[in-house]
Amino acid sequence: DRLMQLSGEDLTSFLKTIPADNIKNIEVIKTPPAKYDANGNSGLVNINLKKVKKGDLFKASVNSTYQQGTKATGSIGGNVTSQIKKVSIYSNLNYKDGSNQIIEDRQYHYPTKLWIGNSVRKRNSNILSGRVGFDYKQNNKNEFGALYLGSSTQSLDNSLDNTEIYTNQKQSTGFYTKTDSKTDKNDCFHSVNAHFKRTIDTLGKSITASVDYLIINQETNRNFNTNSFVDATPFNADALTNGNQNIKITTSNIDVELPYSKIKYAFGGKISFIDTNNNFNYFDVSTGVNIIDFNQSNEFNYTENTQALYVSVQKSIKKWEFNFGLRGENTQTKGFSK
Repeated sequence: DRLMQLSGEDLTSFLKTIPADNIKNIEVIKTPPAKYDANGNSGLVNINLKKVKKGDLFKASVNSTYQQGTKATGSIGGNVTSQIKKVSIYSNLNYKDGSNQIIEDRQYHYPTKLWIGNSVRKRNSNILSGRVGFDYKQNNKNEFGALYLGSSTQSLDNSLDNTEIYTNQKQSTGFYTKTDSKTDKNDCFHSVNAHFKRTIDTLGKSITASVDYLIINQETNRNFNTNSFVDATPFNADALTNGNQNIKITTSNIDVELPYSKIKYAFGGKISFIDTNNNFNYFDVSTGVNIIDFNQSNEFNYTENTQALYVSVQKSIKKWEFNFGLRGENTQTKGFSK
């Protein structure tokens, strides 16, 4: 029930760190209510992780997998859960290592040209991920807890890409391009959450508050060599690029639910702070010395602060369910390209 502000490759990497055995269920929210951010109105996926079962004084499990495709991939992990009186503790640690290879043949048809290309890309990656958390149920009304999620991913890509251009009659035009590259990438993900819930009565009236702190660090180094020939002119580029991305997100929110016998009210608010720094450098290494190219290098800083309030009303009449919600968001953004 806590929104993770991840997308693209960061989201893909995060989902790979969750073992299937740790998932209780997956809920698809087709029409998100006003409680959720405005940019989530296309639908949300809520992944509920397992908690400690009542009565489990100590429980541990170990799992391992092996997958053989073009290349091999293996993983090993373990879970430990414990419940001591009013405290529930849960943790897991997983490691995955393996390779895959992608071979691609492609053709692009243009009005007067035919592009024929192929590429071979091999990726080796290893992922170390884990989570640890606890929940303390003081009584039937108050409970609070904390959770840490983290992962470290290292990957190495080797790829070779070739493209040649022909006429539509498949006669060579003399144009070709070849790129040989090696990409070394390191990703780190850290998320800390603290949450509190107070139940007011037996109808389910409650107040929930939580604070989240998320850090994403990504470092990418790529060596590549490109050779091409067009219009009787050869071209060669031997370069090194390195990029660093650092994202910090702080979010705090409070939600109040007031269910009654015939109608349910909900309201709350959220404050979030996002700080992103991207640094990209392009070096010409054709002479054996790293010479930076400022025209293809850049450092970019971006901050985004958002304040939000919402209110919603839900009522059921016979076989119909009505939900009315209103949400307001105020956002300040600032970007600076160095």
